[in-house]
Amino acid sequence: MIEIEVLQAFENSKKIYGSPRITLELHKKAISVSRPRVARIMKKAKLRSTRQGWLYLTTVIDLGDRKIIGWALSTTMKANDTVLPAFKMAQSRRPVTRQLIFHSDRGVQYACNEFRGLLEKNPLIIRSMSRKGNCWDNAVAESFFKTLKAECVYQYNFIDKEQHRLSHIS
Repeated sequence: MIEIEVLQAFENSKKIYGSPRITLELHKKAISVSRPRVARIMKKAKLRSTRQGWLYLTTVIDLGDRKIIGWALSTTMKANDTVLPAFKMAQSRRPVTRQLIFHSDRGVQYACNEFRGLLEKNPLIIRSMSRKGNCWDNAVAESFFKTLKAECVYQYNFIDKEQHRLSHIS
């Protein structure tokens, strides 16, 4: 019975997986079922993922020594929650005393007026953005995030954001 398989997959995920991942797990077992059907079964059984949603990490990396000198965790992609606090942290840790290039991808939070204005306040900062569709421009950042995900994110199933935060304090 599909309902039993859905319940078992949910239990096996430590009650973390939602309908998309439960559906994938059932497909791996050659059980043909749609994601909407899994969602209906889960809703009827009052099975709900314990995840709280996305958590975004914004970093400022000094390419001279490849250290993270500024960062911000947020639940939104808004510049006020991501790039602005990350850049301000970087500035407080390493004040800009000579000319530097601030490079980023083409994300809206880096192109917005607030962030552009913050960078333009310091004449020693030159803005640089990746070329469209060229991930090699951000190779260092891409490598960092790949390693972070492999060594931390994919190794754990955090119940909520507080559990994730606490796991990195000790």
